[in-house]
Amino acid sequence: MQLGFFVEMINKELANQIRKSQNLRLRHLAERTGLSVSYMGQIFGGRLAMIPRPTQKKIARALGVKESLIFNDHTRTDKNEPKPLP
Repeated sequence: MQLGFFVEMINKELANQIRKSQNLRLRHLAERTGLSVSYMGQIFGGRLAMIPRPTQKKIARALGVKESLIFNDHTRTDKNEPKPLP
């Protein structure tokens, strides 16, 4: 049973655009998040399919944006979404 702990890949183009607009190198982002530079490289390079929510929160906080802006949430299913009225 999945409890929404993971989401799909980062929107790497947008995330990198935001990161670069703030003149942040991966090394700086790694320092802000407490994560390794190589892990940041995998995430921002789009090489990881599933990223833990705690990591998403750290990255979004370090960039000063909402998680939903840079992460594509695919944990919802059709049965979770409201049904249109007839």
